[in-house]
Amino acid sequence: MDAREAPGSAEIALSAALTASLASAASASPAISTASPRSPIVSSATSDCAVSRRFATSPPSHWLSRSHYTVGTPTCYYTHKSNERSESMFVPMRRSKQQLPADECAAILRGATAGVLGTAGTDGYPYAVPVSFAYVPSSEDDAAPDAVRGRIFLHCATTGHKLDALDADPHVCFTVIAQSEPVPEKLTDRFCSVIAFGTARRAEGDEKTEGLWALGTKYAPGLDAVISDEIATTAHRTEVIAIDLESVTGKEGLELLRERGA
Repeated sequence: MDAREAPGSAEIALSAALTASLASAASASPAISTASPRSPIVSSATSDCAVSRRFATSPPSHWLSRSHYTVGTPTCYYTHKSNERSESMFVPMRRSKQQLPADECAAILRGATAGVLGTAGTDGYPYAVPVSFAYVPSSEDDAAPDAVRGRIFLHCATTGHKLDALDADPHVCFTVIAQSEPVPEKLTDRFCSVIAFGTARRAEGDEKTEGLWALGTKYAPGLDAVISDEIATTAHRTEVIAIDLESVTGKEGLELLRERGA
């Protein structure tokens, strides 16, 4: 070896120190999670923590603490305030003056003819697909007028991207834009929309029939005989998805808010 290429004693010492440091760090580091990104998340947080399931590379600033996480895998964030799931798990609306009351959110869900279903998707890509839907309120609405509860029904084929995504992760976001009218001279628009979060599942038996009837009577009112025949002949090759709603918020644009006189 040429003398110019031979490492000096200082370089040898530095290399040895770096090697020892890396070995020490590796032995002290927690094991990297081998859980599949598609598998359900089970929190390792203590019992006094409310857990939120998230895919993320870093925790939101409004969470007080976090569990160990690995970049690219499902992450469990938690607070030490409560061990029960609550509405606080969902980010509150920043412009609360523009938030719609619960009864108007429910009215939008009943009347809108299309929505966008958002899922975690597959291979790391989000998947948002426009769908027809039917909203069926629950009896809880009467007892809790300040919240929207119930189910959203969708239908689809028995195989496909949508079902693959929901089977991998049933947590969904559902968006409805009820109105959007540009106001060019003010560089704004007159809009109102609803965003719902919930858990999706395949409806079976009587609930599946209920979902098909809800969809049929919404889009083909007064045609009960036609709907009945369609259900009888196609239900076996149709999947019905029920979304149990957990959080629903609505928002209107400033122009609509001003028109209300608020």
